[in-house]
Amino acid sequence: MRIDAGADFLDCFVNGPDSVLCISDAVREGNLESVAWAIDTRTGDVLFHGPTKLHANSSDGPSVEQMGSYAVARVPGEGIYGIGPRTETTWFIPGVGIGTTRWASDATPPTLAAAKDSVRGSDRMTVFSLIDGKVITPKLGDGLRPLQTVVYPGGFAVEATSDMKLSIPDIVVFFDNAGNRVGQTDIRGTLTTLSMILPTLEAPESTVFGANGAGLIQFPDQQLGQNARVIGHRLYAPESTWEGPVKVRRWRQFDLTTGKEGTACRPNMSGYVANDGSVGVFETVRYETTGATTFAMDLDSCEKLWTTPVNPDSFHELWRIDNSLVELSDDGKELHSLVAPA
Repeated sequence: MRIDAGADFLDCFVNGPDSVLCISDAVREGNLESVAWAIDTRTGDVLFHGPTKLHANSSDGPSVEQMGSYAVARVPGEGIYGIGPRTETTWFIPGVGIGTTRWASDATPPTLAAAKDSVRGSDRMTVFSLIDGKVITPKLGDGLRPLQTVVYPGGFAVEATSDMKLSIPDIVVFFDNAGNRVGQTDIRGTLTTLSMILPTLEAPESTVFGANGAGLIQFPDQQLGQNARVIGHRLYAPESTWEGPVKVRRWRQFDLTTGKEGTACRPNMSGYVANDGSVGVFETVRYETTGATTFAMDLDSCEKLWTTPVNPDSFHELWRIDNSLVELSDDGKELHSLVAPA
């Protein structure tokens, strides 16, 4: 699939299970003008190509952002819009800013999103469907005020407090995709970035829960922070933060079904892309000892299976869409479906 944006800035977004939206921006006579391509990822057919009011990079909006596996349009001071197959705006959530962003897991991305109220100082968050914009209103119970909310595959979790003045959570309540309450924990802690895959509390130790609110594994001596990776039934936790420009450290491996620790990994797993059950695909950036690359690793033994270099100054991007790896070429003009190097 070839996209000819010329010298204009180009960016692409996943927009649902079968579509990629690409937008090129250019300033002409002082005005920002944009052209869009909507592409069927199954066939490579161009479903739409033409001018659009949406922009890939604009401070005034409507600016396209990635939320889960859908593209949305954010308009500062207004809210968030869904995007249809011809780049038209569809559903609308008023009065919110951007929330959940790009998805970095092999699990099926959540169809819900959470966005914070755009009023300065507000703790309120709105949970809504990325498919049709339906707002989900959870029932926390009398005397409880919602704080941070995180969505994940199968549901969402809400920090809540009985204190009407302080924003310190007393409990965390778990809900399914329909907003039905499925559990709670009295562990006093905060939901981490990892919670977008599995709900995870730091208090100060880390506890990982299932989507049903059941505890899976606890790390009494470690905070997982935002750098841990959940890949299939495995969790990989970096031992420490980076020290200096050389990005080399061990990643501890845990089986979430048994809680047992496995082989520690040396390759940098921060840039996780996808896996097929036994092999994971990752990306590194120019500042690492390997330079910018795409590589595959055996998820059990942590052995690197292959590595390919990437031009860090190009338009190159790599996504997992359904069961396929899709790559934007270095010149930003072609989309490819990838297989492992021979």
